[in-house]
Amino acid sequence: MSSTTIKISYVAIITCGLALRSIISLYDYSGAATPPMYGDYEAQRHWQEICVNLPASAWYTNSTDNDLLYWGLDYPPLTAYHSFWLGKIANTLNSSYVELHKSRGFESESHKSFMRFSVLAADILVYMPAILLAVIEINRLQSRKGSINPTMVLQHLAVCLFYPAQILIDNGHFQYNNISLGLAALAVVAILRDRLMFGAVFFSLALNYKQMELYHALPFFVYMLNSCFQEKTYKQRILKLIKIGACVILTFGLLWVPWMTSFDNFFGVLRRIFPIYRGVFEDKVSNIWCVLNVVIKLKTIFSNERMALICLVTTGLMLTPSAIQLYRKPSKQDFLYLLFNSALTFFLFSFQVHEKSILLPGLPAMLLYPIEPLMVPWFLQISTISMFPLLYKDKLVLPFICMIIIFQLLSRLISGKEHQNIMSQQIKWLYHCSCVMSLVLVLCHLYAPVPKKLPHLYVLAISVFSCSHFLVFLGYTNYKQFISKPYIHKVHLK
Repeated sequence: MSSTTIKISYVAIITCGLALRSIISLYDYSGAATPPMYGDYEAQRHWQEICVNLPASAWYTNSTDNDLLYWGLDYPPLTAYHSFWLGKIANTLNSSYVELHKSRGFESESHKSFMRFSVLAADILVYMPAILLAVIEINRLQSRKGSINPTMVLQHLAVCLFYPAQILIDNGHFQYNNISLGLAALAVVAILRDRLMFGAVFFSLALNYKQMELYHALPFFVYMLNSCFQEKTYKQRILKLIKIGACVILTFGLLWVPWMTSFDNFFGVLRRIFPIYRGVFEDKVSNIWCVLNVVIKLKTIFSNERMALICLVTTGLMLTPSAIQLYRKPSKQDFLYLLFNSALTFFLFSFQVHEKSILLPGLPAMLLYPIEPLMVPWFLQISTISMFPLLYKDKLVLPFICMIIIFQLLSRLISGKEHQNIMSQQIKWLYHCSCVMSLVLVLCHLYAPVPKKLPHLYVLAISVFSCSHFLVFLGYTNYKQFISKPYIHKVHLK
């Protein structure tokens, strides 16, 4: 394949990815024309209103100008700064977009275009470049000679940029997960290139955009800590640890300056970011606690504080073996496995999990594609299925169906005979059964009558179905992390 053909192929995949996102953007969004709270679209608009009209010290504080019960800001400072600059642009275009008090529930075609373009801008400036760099780096590390296979890179990039769940949530439902995920992907690139201080900065930025990036925190901590202790002398170890720690502290310090004036301001932000009062979960999420709650009413048995402690201990216990394994055998391949294991463990066992949080294990799953070409598309498909009830509420059924079909066709197109030969008859049978069952559950949710005594039957069925898959995937990748060797299907990650 010539260099010109490769460049054209890159442009074609990225252009198609943007086209899909633009088409999805034409559909409805969360809370469209649904007062009094509307939805996530209004939450993002309202944060722009607050941040552009009030001083930074008041962004997280309840007041007559900032009613925290109406979509109060509950993400870390980098999200607030992003909202501030978007609010500045919105105010320049049309002050009614962010007029204090008067703009609640504001909806117009011009404003929808502005908001949708702001997500596409984040895709173009942050997410897509970060994913491209990560794909190239992972595929470079596959080769013993350090070169890359252009065909494999293009296939990997297509899987990442056509991931239905990320497109449907950010460009459909309406969020900016592309920024935090893009920053996390850049942190992964820095780790793979042994640029640990850059990795610390990028991951700190990701964590300061969305606190759910804690799902990815353990692998970075373990890998960087081990790297420090791999230095030859005690002095070198301490110096490297200080450098990495300084990068983290400086990044956090610069972002948190407006709220460091008093303990009340600082802890006020923390309380907003980690809302224990909301309970273990809200909607029907495809995790362990939601599934268990069908049989054991956890919300009535345990207080929020006790349930948060149970979640913390359970998550920690589930993650300890794979974290120890990475510390004992600090390969870049095991770093990627733990990144997935950590994110999926947090999704399954941690406190206050949302359906959209499945995008966090989705990122490392995509990055693992060259190592796990069979498991990854299956996981990405099930993660999208798990969010169908949410997308149904947003009237995104048609985009959901189209994206699933496109991803299925893409997966089959790029999975050559080599991948097909690897897949045993038993795995093929299980995969096809999973696809058929997914279709049945979606059709039941759309068309089957709901029993009066079981109004959430099909939503719960999708949750249980997806959760059971996630548990199997988690068991499989933990197993692979423990038995992995330097070469897996000709894959070599240092």
